[in-house]
Amino acid sequence: AETLLELDVSEPTYVYDLETVSRQSKALTQLQQVNRVFYAMKANDHPQILAEIEQAGIGFEAVSKGELDHLFATLPTLRPDRVLFTPNFASRGDYEHAVSKGVWVNIDNIEVLEKWSDVFKGHEILLRVDPGQGRGHHTHVQTGGKRSKFGITANEVPLAVKLAQDAGATVCGLHAHVGSGVRDPEAWRSTATLLASLAEDISTVRLINIGGGLGVVEKPGEFPLDLQVFDASLKPIHAAHPHLEVWIEPGRFLVAESGVLLTRVTQR
Repeated sequence: AETLLELDVSEPTYVYDLETVSRQSKALTQLQQVNRVFYAMKANDHPQILAEIEQAGIGFEAVSKGELDHLFATLPTLRPDRVLFTPNFASRGDYEHAVSKGVWVNIDNIEVLEKWSDVFKGHEILLRVDPGQGRGHHTHVQTGGKRSKFGITANEVPLAVKLAQDAGATVCGLHAHVGSGVRDPEAWRSTATLLASLAEDISTVRLINIGGGLGVVEKPGEFPLDLQVFDASLKPIHAAHPHLEVWIEPGRFLVAESGVLLTRVTQR
């Protein structure tokens, strides 16, 4: 507190507490039913925050060429297999850039595989699936369902797999993200169940990514997300599909409670 009071705040200034980021990171890395965590860096891409999360053993999820470039400029020794690229309506050049970096690439549109199949030849890819419904604290952050632009419908998955195979690519994983700000600890079980079911018909799939959207308390009277219940809800999925890794990609959960905005009063 004394350090904050000594700051010369001539303009509104954000101040972040890295201990809070570290605490949230540790809570996620201790989950027993989750194999890998990727931080959705759209939540906050400050270099020190990225470094803190990397040191905690968490990977990163990027949605644009700009984010990829910023990430590797900030963490030049970061292994590419710790990065997941999940764009939406990206250009061919963006996909080519991600493939050249050697990161995991997530495809969310049939047309990408129809038009630019040569980009993915010889590479492993993930397919983003629209689970058919969205969740979240506001309709604008719900990313599933018939009004959503994100993902391939479940009945299009066989076609997407065939297009990938014809292109010489291998579908190694399935992904879905239903929305943000979710605090129901069992909300991800239905997503995991759907993806695991779809994976049964794709022999090359060895992982499912059940997305992020882990919510935090924002208003009085709200209950925090119970991570123990969240973890336990995924246990039946692992038991029924022991060959599948389970990935998650939270963003705001790691940083939303770590910051304050400092300003000066100008009038009373």
